[in-house]
Amino acid sequence: MNHHTFSQKRMSPVAGDAEGPGRKALQLCHQVAETLDEVLAECADPLLQGLRVVDVEPAPDASRLLVTVALEEPVEDLPPVDPRQIHHHLSRASGHLRSEVAGAITRKRTPMLVYRIVPAEA
Repeated sequence: MNHHTFSQKRMSPVAGDAEGPGRKALQLCHQVAETLDEVLAECADPLLQGLRVVDVEPAPDASRLLVTVALEEPVEDLPPVDPRQIHHHLSRASGHLRSEVAGAITRKRTPMLVYRIVPAEA
């Protein structure tokens, strides 16, 4: 009879720990930010084309990501865009955006994407 000794694997920090998200979660956030920035820029929707990704972070972990976007510049001759309108456009495009993210990352499950709109930096 063989007796095996198992050493405990050192676990990387999980999102929400005092140490913050682990390296893999941060790498995933970076990949998602780059992908969404490209996809939004090439989007057929002019409102979504004007968005830029400011940040992507685990919320609360890598299965759900908080994507912070800002309208790059106000469009001349148009009234300011209401953030609810941006949310509506993002909701309509969410399936396409998530499928583009799925194609760009190497994970079994594509994270859920939640959007936050912030004012563009002046």
